[in-house]
Amino acid sequence: TARHAAEIALIDSRARIAAIAANVPGLLYRRVLRPDGSLIIDNVEGALRSELPANDGEHPSLEQAYAAMHHDDRAAVVAAIEHSARTLTPMSVEYRIDQGDRGVRWLLSRSNPRRLADGSLAWDGVALDTTEQHTAAHALTESRQRLAALATNIPGMLYQRIHRPDGSIDYTLIGG
Repeated sequence: TARHAAEIALIDSRARIAAIAANVPGLLYRRVLRPDGSLIIDNVEGALRSELPANDGEHPSLEQAYAAMHHDDRAAVVAAIEHSARTLTPMSVEYRIDQGDRGVRWLLSRSNPRRLADGSLAWDGVALDTTEQHTAAHALTESRQRLAALATNIPGMLYQRIHRPDGSIDYTLIGG
């Protein structure tokens, strides 16, 4: 029957989304703002799914997702959602998930809003794990600070010489 074929197609579609999401360094999600003003997360798939709090073994509730979020980042996420809902423009916000003893994981969430037939507003999006980029940026900042501290204690000049592919040479004074 047509209903059976539609059910099979839906199961196949969900399996394809789960298979694609397993290859994403983060999450695929669907956030829905209902006409009554309630906001839910009704679909989460991806490599980080097992690290999020679960709601009845399914998907995290909005409260659980916000509870896992670093307290300093919650207001920015709520503001990004509200702005996207008000202006119907894409949402992009970066935030941390507090994982207790396992530390902090950074996520960059991006999505585009769209209206559903029932008047709800849905964001089908991706939350990419940007923890490694933040770790590298922090390490680079620390390295630069150490170099600057070292350079202030060296008598004479300390500089960096860079040979460019076009044959030019750049000098950068580091200390002295």
